[in-house]
Amino acid sequence: MHRFLPILIVLLIASSPLAGDREPTPQELEQEVSRMRALTEQKKCDASCMNALGYALYRLERHQEALEAFSLAIAANPSFAVAHNNLGAVHMRLKDYPRAETAFGMAIKIDPNHIKAAYNLSVALYRQKKYLDAYKAYQHAKSIDAAYVQKRFDESGAEKELNNELKKDPENGALRVIVKGLHDEK
Repeated sequence: MHRFLPILIVLLIASSPLAGDREPTPQELEQEVSRMRALTEQKKCDASCMNALGYALYRLERHQEALEAFSLAIAANPSFAVAHNNLGAVHMRLKDYPRAETAFGMAIKIDPNHIKAAYNLSVALYRQKKYLDAYKAYQHAKSIDAAYVQKRFDESGAEKELNNELKKDPENGALRVIVKGLHDEK
């Protein structure tokens, strides 16, 4: 049975409402959580399963439980870059930017081309007012997938936020460099 466990888990995840193109309902997310918890109780939940559980809990805004699930996924597979990124996303949601930075950094260390972690790292650094480091992380993310980064940047309203920060602190050299760099990219 144990040699078929990875196949079973992949099939469960692929057949779950979280795998589709549409947004799952809260009820579907709760059902997914129940399915994953049952696998956990049966000791049949590997790192991918724990990551899926964490993602469902995150979507349900059950952040502390999501942190635990992602941490268990990482404990089961320390080189699971996606779980590190997801752990960072929860820390970001909780406004724990230093821990988010650490998690995103680990994801990038494992997979230097992990675009989501690279972009998220730039945001975590920015939220800590580490502007030059944020800009370097942003540039790294753009080198991986410029279209993805531009879409996320535009959707977030980050340029407006940067300009507002610069208006509040016009003598901040790091902010001036970033705003000029972004302007020059256009």
